[in-house]
Formats: sequence, structure tokens, C-alpha cells
Amino acid sequence: MQKLQGIDHLFLDLDGTLTDPAEGIVGGIQYALKKLGGDVPEFDDLLWCIGPSLRISFAKLLNTDDSVLIERAVDLYREVYTVTGLFENEPYPGIGDFLAHSKSNGYTLMLATAKPVDVAKRVLEHFKLDLHFDQIYGSSNQGKFDDKAELLAYMLDKHQLTADRCLMIGDTMYDMAAGSKNKIASAGVLWGYGSYEQLADAGADIIFTTVGEMNRCLSRPADI
Repeated sequence: MQKLQGIDHLFLDLDGTLTDPAEGIVGGIQYALKKLGGDVPEFDDLLWCIGPSLRISFAKLLNTDDSVLIERAVDLYREVYTVTGLFENEPYPGIGDFLAHSKSNGYTLMLATAKPVDVAKRVLEHFKLDLHFDQIYGSSNQGKFDDKAELLAYMLDKHQLTADRCLMIGDTMYDMAAGSKNKIASAGVLWGYGSYEQLADAGADIIFTTVGEMNRCLSRPADI
């Protein structure tokens, strides 16, 4: 709890933290693999792909470091995901209230996702979650900021923020590692796609079991 004192800026992951995107993401990956003529794993066997960048996931799934093949897979994924897949998604219960409460408590809310920023904006707008955010950041379609640690470093520099005033909130080890690399406290959430052990091993300072628990913990003293 000591690590969370003095926090003013919340950096929030999207997939697995604010919304459950499994159907759209897994469906898009299966579509791409089928188009490439490769093996297509079952739905549950692809849930680990929610969190890392698509390029990391496809490199592992295709067992390749061939950038041309990886980019082809990403392009095929986007053929279906950017049309219908991004809406095969839904906010976790209580997330809208958490964002509204955090905003009213005086936090600055910034999205920090490995998803392309234009797609992330469409998802937030679709669910009317964008109204709560001060800034929305993500990767580019060309792969800039696929590494979330680089994205967080950019956000800190752009807004001249000090790391000890920020908190990274996410559901995977990638979020925790990105926060740690930038000396930002990190909070793991268990309603997404990372396990307690993965989050803890990656350096989570606190791990929330429910949205309600997170909301209570981040309430200002006067609101508790």
C-alpha cells in the first residue's frame, strides 16, 4: 500500500483490464493462421495471446523470426479484427463506475495499450469509456511502441511526469514489467488473462482480485 501513496496518474491497460476482448482477438488469430495454412489451435489454447503485441504472439505461433511472414499474419488478423472483431468485446462489470470514480477523485487517466491507438480509440468510443480518459496511447500499425516499456517511457517524457506519481494497472506480466522498467508502481488485476503467480513474478506491487477492491483501494482518504 505504501507504493500507492501519492499517486496522481493512472496508466491503464485495455485488453483484459478494462474490457474482455477474447472472442475478437482469438477469432482474428485463428482466421490469420487458417489463411496461412498452418495449424489452428483451439480457442482456449490462444488466450495467452491477449496481452503481448500481435507480432510477439505470431512469432511464437508460427515459430519464426521472419518479419515478412509475421507482418503478413498481422495484416490477415486485421482483415477481420478491424471490421468486426474489435466489437466482439465487452467492458468488465464495474469498470465504467471505476473510471468515473477515479476521474472524480482527481486522477489523470491515461490509456497505455499495445493495441494500435486508432483501434483502441474505436473500442473505447464504442463503449463510451473514452469520456473518462485524459489521454489515449497505444502502438502504431507499423509496430512503434509494441514494447509497452517504451510506450510508458514516452508518456512520462511527453507529459513530464515523475514515475513515483504514476501507477500502471494491467492484467499481464508485460504490464508489470513495463512499469518496473520505468520505476512506476504496478497493480495487477486478476479478472483478465494473467495469473497471480505471473503478475507477482513480474514485479506487481499490489494485485487486485475484483474491480470493487481496486476502486476502494484507489479512493482518496476523504472518500473511504
